Amino acid sequence: MKNATIQKRPRQRLSGIDPRRKRVADEVRACIARSGNSRAAVEDAIGISQSALSRKLRAESAFTVDELLGLAAFLDVEASEFFPKERAR
Repeated sequence: MKNATIQKRPRQRLSGIDPRRKRVADEVRACIARSGNSRAAVEDAIGISQSALSRKLRAESAFTVDELLGLAAFLDVEASEFFPKERAR
């Protein structure tokens, strides 16, 4: 087996927030708003602090897969709703 070189993506682009992370955060925020649940209820449901949820909703840090799956179950939505389709240019 050949040694594979894995390139890591930068955590944050030099020009600001990663646009993909922002789209996911926007969709999560919209799903929370539509559900009528408080942020405190969301924090409890997925086991993160208020400050961590705030950073994630501002797209300063990324949601983990487990957090997104937990959110989907708590909000009774498909996890795919958090990933908007790319629009044709």
